[in-house]
Amino acid sequence: MVELGTIGFVGVDLCRSPADRGRILAMQYSDKVLHRESALWVHTGFHTSVLTTRIDVARDVPVADVVVIGGQQVTTLERTALDLLINREEHAVKYICELVRAGTSIDAIEKLANQRSLGG
Repeated sequence: MVELGTIGFVGVDLCRSPADRGRILAMQYSDKVLHRESALWVHTGFHTSVLTTRIDVARDVPVADVVVIGGQQVTTLERTALDLLINREEHAVKYICELVRAGTSIDAIEKLANQRSLGG
């Protein structure tokens, strides 16, 4: 079982792919953009303790930084990485490794950081 904030417990067999995870969250959050640990979970299946208490909803995310997975809006792999680097610095390296395994690259993250004037 996976505990997801206000949704409750979900069987791991229902969370096998990004589309599956997106569909689960879209039942309650389809009109919102998920970011940080919530987007990390959708992209990778990596569950953090933050998810047991809340689902992270973003405001004012540029359209270019949003993808729809399983009917749920989430930040892109690269934007998710930047949000985690900025807000979860103590766990960022572990999270970035998960996002790289999911399909992004350090170069792509750095490129977005420079575009958003977040380099360094």
